[in-house]
Amino acid sequence: MAGSYVQRMIFGCLLALGMGTSAQAGNEVNVYTERQPQFIQPVFDRFTKATGIRVNVLYSQTDLVDRIRREHESTRADILIAVNVGRLVEAANADIASPITSPIVDENIPTTYRDTNNLWVGLTSRARVLVTPRQAGNQMQIESYEELANPQWRGKICIRSGYHVYNTGLVASMLAHHGPEYTRNWLRYVKGNLARKPQGGDADQIAAVARGECSVAIANSYYYGKMLDDPATRKDASRVQIVFPNQKSTGTHVNITGVVLMKRAPNRENALKLIEFMSSNEIQHVYAAVNFEYPVGIVWPEMLRSWGEFTSEHLPLTVIAGYQDLAKQLLDEVAFDD
Repeated sequence: MAGSYVQRMIFGCLLALGMGTSAQAGNEVNVYTERQPQFIQPVFDRFTKATGIRVNVLYSQTDLVDRIRREHESTRADILIAVNVGRLVEAANADIASPITSPIVDENIPTTYRDTNNLWVGLTSRARVLVTPRQAGNQMQIESYEELANPQWRGKICIRSGYHVYNTGLVASMLAHHGPEYTRNWLRYVKGNLARKPQGGDADQIAAVARGECSVAIANSYYYGKMLDDPATRKDASRVQIVFPNQKSTGTHVNITGVVLMKRAPNRENALKLIEFMSSNEIQHVYAAVNFEYPVGIVWPEMLRSWGEFTSEHLPLTVIAGYQDLAKQLLDEVAFDD
């Protein structure tokens, strides 16, 4: 793991200096990713072992689409991995993407999770769930995102920054279903119900519920699985339960991690091999077993089904992605993080 970290740092430095790695050209692929390394590195390690092709990783939570656009013809990026459909659509519209033409990918990934012009492909999905104490009484039951605005939750909600892509996606979903006036008021009431200012990551929100710091949190489903799997956090995870919201109405909000092939990819053939590898049934099982995400190309494993079956929201992800900018505007208007 230390070697992988050093490799990522060296690659990042080379990119910053505008330098290539021509001595190894032809036996590598360069990945720009918003995905945290611990969630994706096991897949890259398997790919290298299977093919001999080294995966150089540049991880950043800044705007990688804009970075690739600014790098233009000098970019070293072969593929972009994004953790939000809004970012995938942004890349497709930024003239940096190339169609992913592959019968293997077409067979492995349902059309629901592919761009109509093949400019991006979804690899995994995750649900934006509510987390409550496992022994919650009837007065603490909650079934929908809309209920988060109710007065009974005043001082009881924990959430990470509203501007994180996981939450802007949820706000965009609310906009798609309810419109701006309702969503603006909903955000105001949710902010008023917070137990503390938005902070930390999703795992921190789950831990806060377990420790009694709040009564309900908003988090991605796979963080619950990761915490159950880690001895250091298993106790906290065992004290909570996840709720799939809106099962009686619009369905639970889901989002995807997906991949974009770069138009100026210097290692195009290797990049396509990696995309095909990531779409395979074998790696779909890895996503489920290692990352606790919902695979998009295979039946969910029993472990994920044990959390409960659910109906995802009915609107196409691309429709929801169209509301991302307005979502950020409303977050500004209500000063959600302040």
